[in-house]
Amino acid sequence: MKKYSCYLYSLIFILLIQYSCKNSTDDIDVANNLISTNGKMALIDTFTIRTSTIKMDSIATSGYSKAYSGTYSDGNFGKITSKSFFRLQMPSPNNIQRLIGEPYYDSLVLLTHINYFYGDTLTPYTLEVHKLQSRLDNYNIAKSPYLYNLTTTPLYDTKSILGSASTYVKPKSIDSLYVKLDSIFGKQIMYKLVNDNYDFLNQEDFLKYFEGLAIVPGGSSNNLILGFNANIGDKNGKNLKVRLYYHYLDGLNQIYQRTVDFNLINPELQYNSITVDPKSTPLSKLTKTTKYPSELTDGETYIQAGTGLRMKLELPYLFNLCNSPFNYRILSANLYLTPKNNTNLLIPWPTLLQLYATSEDNADFTPITVGNLVDQSATNLLYPAYYNFDITTYVKFILLNPNLPIPQLVATTLLDGYPNTILNSGLSDQSKSNLDRLIIKNGFLRENSTRLQIMYYRY
Repeated sequence: MKKYSCYLYSLIFILLIQYSCKNSTDDIDVANNLISTNGKMALIDTFTIRTSTIKMDSIATSGYSKAYSGTYSDGNFGKITSKSFFRLQMPSPNNIQRLIGEPYYDSLVLLTHINYFYGDTLTPYTLEVHKLQSRLDNYNIAKSPYLYNLTTTPLYDTKSILGSASTYVKPKSIDSLYVKLDSIFGKQIMYKLVNDNYDFLNQEDFLKYFEGLAIVPGGSSNNLILGFNANIGDKNGKNLKVRLYYHYLDGLNQIYQRTVDFNLINPELQYNSITVDPKSTPLSKLTKTTKYPSELTDGETYIQAGTGLRMKLELPYLFNLCNSPFNYRILSANLYLTPKNNTNLLIPWPTLLQLYATSEDNADFTPITVGNLVDQSATNLLYPAYYNFDITTYVKFILLNPNLPIPQLVATTLLDGYPNTILNSGLSDQSKSNLDRLIIKNGFLRENSTRLQIMYYRY
């Protein structure tokens, strides 16, 4: 394993050189550096590619700046359920503005701002809010910087709902969901703030009284998962928070409306518990210790980073290129993946995929490149799109090291802003939390097959 890790780190170095020296004109000759004037360009795209679906175990979901809550049943991926947990910051008692007379309580509301949709927006969506009964930091047993999708769910009172809201979500017109919280709890908060109660002396005392909230799916008709902005640095203030509304009356009975905000705090402890039940799906027998060859799923492989599903690719006969009787120079190498048609009718295909190099046991991941979704629907309705990855540097590196094992490739969904994060399986990979999903179809025709296309100069 140590030797293989060193190999992967060498590959990291080569790839970093590629990113920082994009104007380099150096090419690799597999035979020698002499180029004949009788040479010609050639293309080969008939390499055998073995594809399979693999499942990662623990997926880091904290510090992601997004809170997922909801349930969605997908015939291909299973029933996915997400709950989110977070802490709130104690406001200063001085935020209660004392004018003439005492402040009057109006309401306590959870403010959410929707920035992600996964599922069916034509069904009613119900969100429940519960008060946490145990500390979030008690669940970081390994003292890792992150919490994970399978981290033990913090205790919350499942029978006592602090608040709930139900609505039909319209992606183009609704970007917020307000949940009115229990008035008894709200008045208690108000009383403690006004009277400088000991629960509001400092943040630690406040957490003993109010550790935080759990937002969970409610109702049996839920078939939608929403993502709420949990970015504490949002410049527009459109993030998760609890807001206390109150008012004053002056001597002339003039009403003064006021608010106090309980903002999100400790983003490293805000995380999503994501579970999936794959019963009655093509992946029902997939475990974290196996890879599921696409031959068992009608040539299909499955990608959904947030539930640990990734596509693995192996190129067992790439070295056969070295058996050519000719000398040649590699000019380009492109990998093409074709999404299964009509699987984007309800949930759009992701616009980007990240490609990694990895070992047989998926212990280390080295970013190779990012593939873009290419739309060709104007000219090809049968296969309207494909992903294109430039893996020229990767192929050259492999062919120059014939005595080393060929690193396998893994494709997964990607979050904007995290294009080339170098990671180890034990560290946070920001693409892991994404619930975007994709089915890659390895068909029999050239235009819908998973294929590697290498352009070379032969002489």
